[in-house]
Amino acid sequence: MKKVSLIVLMVVTAFLLIACGDKKYEWPDSGISSLLPQPDSKHGEIRMDDEDIFDITVTGVSTEQYEAYIERCQENGFTVDSKKTSFSYEAYDGVGYQLSLFYYESKKSMNITLEAPQEFGEFKWPDSAIAQLLPVPKSNTGSMEWERSDGFLLYVSNTSIGDYNDYVDQCAEKGFDVDYDKGDDFYYASNEEGYSLALSYEGNNVMRLEIDKPDEADKAQDDKVTSNTENTEDTATKESDEMPANNDEPEEYVGGMRVAFKEAMDSYEAFFDEYCEFMKKYSDATDPSGMLTDYLEYLEKYADAMEKLGKIGEEELNSAELKYYTEVMGRINQKLLDVTL
Repeated sequence: MKKVSLIVLMVVTAFLLIACGDKKYEWPDSGISSLLPQPDSKHGEIRMDDEDIFDITVTGVSTEQYEAYIERCQENGFTVDSKKTSFSYEAYDGVGYQLSLFYYESKKSMNITLEAPQEFGEFKWPDSAIAQLLPVPKSNTGSMEWERSDGFLLYVSNTSIGDYNDYVDQCAEKGFDVDYDKGDDFYYASNEEGYSLALSYEGNNVMRLEIDKPDEADKAQDDKVTSNTENTEDTATKESDEMPANNDEPEEYVGGMRVAFKEAMDSYEAFFDEYCEFMKKYSDATDPSGMLTDYLEYLEKYADAMEKLGKIGEEELNSAELKYYTEVMGRINQKLLDVTL
């Protein structure tokens, strides 16, 4: 879930940019921040500093200083699988620490996030029937995040971009080439039976692999179509046989996502739509101090929304949910950036 946590940090960064102001920070004397050069500006706010993540927003940073900071980070070894845009830089060092820089030119602010490497070891390829639908990866080191009879999520280390591309081709040859979506570092596809596969090259020789069984809602609809000649009594008996042993109601799905998950994400986005409208009024107000009470109420709502989001982040997301999660958080981040510009 490292990508998910990074997306959350990006949203938090955009939300809090207006609050950083002229605060001063003290660069830590120890911890993973020692792997990074200290920025020239002493203004900003450290939001997280533990053994796994260091996150800071630095204000008063010119474009030239931002570019110079990238060069200093590169001198410190952050050049592995690097990606650079006009406002961001991402790279690993030789050990596996992941650096993410984001620059907000209009606010002269730079966000720095450093994440510790994931811990990997030898894994055993699952014996489940669903695992037999896929080729076995070349490497047997990585981390099994979760595993069930109907799917699993696995990070495979010691996998170069070439190995990753070869594995994508092997999966396509095994039948995962239906409705596929392919990029330089991701591949989403299904097979004819509806099993969904999500592959991505995470960087630093790590491949993410997730496979899930067909969505229950889609399967139920297919069953209804193929069995429309059966009488109602037989259909009811069949559906009863398919119910879980504990007689719990089957979880509802929409577009491959759990209904509860989608409703939570839509509600979260709706909150930020409301917040952005408020901030536009707040920025344009001639006397914004009169809106301070409302602003503090939004901060409370934000804390509540983040708590709910944290609960969502703890769930195991299937490929459709992860894709929607990324899309929603991307839209929110852009809306917040538009407000700060």
